[in-house]
Amino acid sequence: MRFGFGFVPSLPPADSLRVVRLGERLGYEMAWIPDQTFYRDPFVVMAQWAQATENIELMIGVTNPYTRHPAQVARSIATADEISGGRANLGIGSGNRRELLLPMGHEQDAAAARTREMLTLVRALLQGETLQHESAYVTAKDLQLTWRPGRADIPIYIAARGARMLAAAGELADGAAIGALVSEDGLDYAFGALQRGAASAGRNLKDLEIVSWVTCRVVDDEEAAHERLKPSVAHIIGGAPLSLLRAIGMQEDAIADLKRAYAAGGPAGAAPLVTRRDIDMLTIVGNAASVCATCERLAARGVDQIGILLTGADADSNCQVLERIARDVMPHFV
Repeated sequence: MRFGFGFVPSLPPADSLRVVRLGERLGYEMAWIPDQTFYRDPFVVMAQWAQATENIELMIGVTNPYTRHPAQVARSIATADEISGGRANLGIGSGNRRELLLPMGHEQDAAAARTREMLTLVRALLQGETLQHESAYVTAKDLQLTWRPGRADIPIYIAARGARMLAAAGELADGAAIGALVSEDGLDYAFGALQRGAASAGRNLKDLEIVSWVTCRVVDDEEAAHERLKPSVAHIIGGAPLSLLRAIGMQEDAIADLKRAYAAGGPAGAAPLVTRRDIDMLTIVGNAASVCATCERLAARGVDQIGILLTGADADSNCQVLERIARDVMPHFV
């Protein structure tokens, strides 16, 4: 099992860099940075991290096919890969509808098709191809990078919870980041979709790196931690497809009530409706023994990396999370 971490670039650059450098020293293998809402530009931040670290892999986790053209993504990730000496990875997802897409005038339509298209076009550009492509979403006429990237095979991941996006990852991607599905029912749902996609392309899931992208915490006061997590879990449920929520055992009336509250008041408005079971289905939070047991269960199911979502408001709180997991959990997987 590998361990990585990620956080939105809300901190001043020097502070976010302190978190990443500590993570590298503690033995984390990947640092993720989302292209999410209107924080600092993730590709620029990645370049800073690349120059100030030595071994840790760096991941855009994730950008989306609505707000960025594939050519812009290809040249940005290729440049970051050069700066890092071949440590860059690219993640693609369907975007954050409420906070990113709607304010920019986009609807979250055709998510799987658009993600598949972006992955295919970015990969072609990295391999030196000239694009002659026009679809309902992307135009690329006689388009080619004007230099040959150092690595034509920069790993490309798809991040998803929905079945179509997970199937696209199984079919096309080098890795899949499964968002927050850590229960047995959630893993059945996710791996079933990944397997269907892989089978359609004659692939084996062992050829993909499977990441569980999840809020993971070792805590002393579980009740207080669960209370703090309610808004983020409400955000997950508010944007998740109905098929997924049914698959993890949520009742129809509970789904409808929470989604209605989320539409009206966002994560804070829906937080009071989040139950302890919801939190257990979608996060890994507890004492050291319980967190280790959950990570062991995920590894047994085929998860290769735990990608820890950091949500602290400052560098110190994020560093504390990394230190606790490095001390209490990671040694069990050496």
